[in-house]
Amino acid sequence: MATRVGLALSAAVLALTSTSAVETVPEEEPFTGPVARATCRAGDLVETGVQGQVPLPDRLNGRAADGYNCNLDLIASVGDTTGTPTPKVYGGVSLDSYKDCLYQAIASADGVLGRGGTEVLDMSDSRNPVRTALLPVNPAESLRVHAGRGLLAGVHEDLSFKIYSIKEDCRHPRLLFSGAVPGIGDSHEGWFSPDGMVYFAGWGTDSELPSLAIDVTDTAQPRPLATFSRHVHGGATSEDGTRTYVAHIGPEDKDNRGGDTNPSELLIYDSSQLRHGHMRLLSRLTLANTQWSHGFFPVRYGNRKYLLQYGERGLNSVGFGGMGCTSQTLSPFQYPNIIDISDERRPRIVATLTQEIGEPARCASALNFDRPAFPRNTPFVPTLGIYAAFSYGTHMCRPDRLDNPTILACSGFASGLRVYDIRDPRSPRELAYFNPGTLGPADPAPDFTVSPPVVRARDGEIWFNSLFSGLQVVKFAPGTYPFTSSLTCGDYMFAQYNDCTACVRPASGRGDDGLACPP
Repeated sequence: MATRVGLALSAAVLALTSTSAVETVPEEEPFTGPVARATCRAGDLVETGVQGQVPLPDRLNGRAADGYNCNLDLIASVGDTTGTPTPKVYGGVSLDSYKDCLYQAIASADGVLGRGGTEVLDMSDSRNPVRTALLPVNPAESLRVHAGRGLLAGVHEDLSFKIYSIKEDCRHPRLLFSGAVPGIGDSHEGWFSPDGMVYFAGWGTDSELPSLAIDVTDTAQPRPLATFSRHVHGGATSEDGTRTYVAHIGPEDKDNRGGDTNPSELLIYDSSQLRHGHMRLLSRLTLANTQWSHGFFPVRYGNRKYLLQYGERGLNSVGFGGMGCTSQTLSPFQYPNIIDISDERRPRIVATLTQEIGEPARCASALNFDRPAFPRNTPFVPTLGIYAAFSYGTHMCRPDRLDNPTILACSGFASGLRVYDIRDPRSPRELAYFNPGTLGPADPAPDFTVSPPVVRARDGEIWFNSLFSGLQVVKFAPGTYPFTSSLTCGDYMFAQYNDCTACVRPASGRGDDGLACPP
């Protein structure tokens, strides 16, 4: 067994040796938003307040029960916001797909918390999703698919690690492993290495254990490979496996069990020696607008490398230890950051995708939005603390591709699904949104959009879920998306979520990812 090495974090930044020349781009002030509003269609139920908001008058007079949409139409849903006498709690915070199958964690299937699992849906007709299985996995935010190996994995709430094969029949996953892995703890998040041979289990805000890299080369016998930082939410690994990007919650030297009032950090590790049990910290970047960073997508625009960072909880909010509108410069909510990592010694944020409701000057009104309707009478009880803590911020995101990404789709809690045009990483703009709104004309509580969306570029669709409405399938208005560049071959993320017979071969001849886009 490889030696397991716990890595103590140092405040010193370790120097890197440059491995390749990159284009020099003059440093400029980062884009801080708010992003330009989308141009909606006539007939869309557009937002009546500021961008991203469900205004209190709309919630009280019943308008918000109809929801809000711009350039996206609902074509299917699996869930139920109606109830006698209360709505059913349905959706969860994990969602991923493989071919025409979708896997989503659900809080409950009958309105009673704790009776959830992982729902398997046949999406071959996306207008008519059909449940084919319910797996005994409650994975929090750790459920992940690796398309190349045909694997579905996550850490169950009892701390068991579970791996399923979905390659033979994605509608009926076959259990390969369920059990303890030495060193595994209360993992809240996780991710696969791009080759699918390592699963990284992050420990989140409440564990004192270090995070664990698990060797899943032999899926019948997963084994610990290396440990790294404590208080890790999620992360990502570069396509060649030599760099791992970690979402660290709170400065470790504070030892404050998750950093409830401290910003998250991006930690860049050299993971080239991971098979020998070693990861080496290279650099770090404070994410001043993020309390609980979730993770990253390593992307490339031309010959420059970036990370798309997403997370939850701004430091200027009130729930869970936040400051509560005391800052004149920080948004009350977390919004995605685009980080230039072409120089790994000096990662820098070049854009933050803020919405109007997240401007610091609106903090007090934004955080006061839930007061008149509570306490609620549902078993879920979305209390003042929950709404004040998350409100209109971002939760989880996915781009449509990693090579020259064109859109970023994000779940935005009470702001609903938000879609950004990121073809220019330094000048993002809003492209579309879909917000389920409130739970009913007589119930002013907003639904919460929570899962990482799946972007189906070939079909112009997005699959996502919310706590009460469950799975929702929305389709872009004709001519809105995909862009021509959205369908270019040569990207393993694109290959996972699309039938690559629809992709366009690039003029350079590049593009064989070895999964679903043959030359």
